[in-house]
Amino acid sequence: MRFVLGGAAIAVSVGVLSGCTGAPGPIVSETPVPTAAGSVSGPASPEPAVSEAGAYPTPSPSAAASPSPSADVQPSVSAAAPLSNEELFALMPEGADSPDLDGAVITAVFFLEQHAPMYKTGDTSLWDSLSTDACQYCVDASSSLNETDTSGLSYRGGGVVASEMDARGVLAPDNETLATVVVEMPVLEAAWVDASNDVVQQFPAAEMTFALELARVHGAWRVQQFAAEARQ
Repeated sequence: MRFVLGGAAIAVSVGVLSGCTGAPGPIVSETPVPTAAGSVSGPASPEPAVSEAGAYPTPSPSAAASPSPSADVQPSVSAAAPLSNEELFALMPEGADSPDLDGAVITAVFFLEQHAPMYKTGDTSLWDSLSTDACQYCVDASSSLNETDTSGLSYRGGGVVASEMDARGVLAPDNETLATVVVEMPVLEAAWVDASNDVVQQFPAAEMTFALELARVHGAWRVQQFAAEARQ
């Protein structure tokens, strides 16, 4: 596990940090399940091709990226977020409540760790509380789970391997309430299985790079933009 904080800039190698517009697009079948789709894409520096990240189920991206909120527009916490800051920090690692870059990096890593538990339990409250409505990926991931019929199905595996994580972050040079965090770590194989333990949909393990933009909103760091790519 390695944290690198500060620095003049971070080269975001997973495409644009965008709002990720587009519907999740679950598979439509007799037993519909959330589907894996491509990572978000767009301009960044450098700008590699964005590959599909099958190990990390994501909403389908749109060709048009949402613009970043301007400095004078404060994103709001998701209307679905039921947790107060006190409740949220009680569930998070020590230091997550810090208003500096340390708090942003801790929050970003913790947010990534919530993806698999959310799919396993169906409880989106923590995910919703850690993101703003500016993060379309975050909204779509939550709504797809709430709106898709997964009755009779179980989500197995998944999750990130935080012990093999490399995380680095930087604050915006003119705004210390905005942070960009890039996290590289493995994601375990995952699958939706039915009551007979037959695999309905499978996501392979992958070495992933995640890029998140976080904003200090209502006293807590929250994700407002998200991108992911499977490293070759």
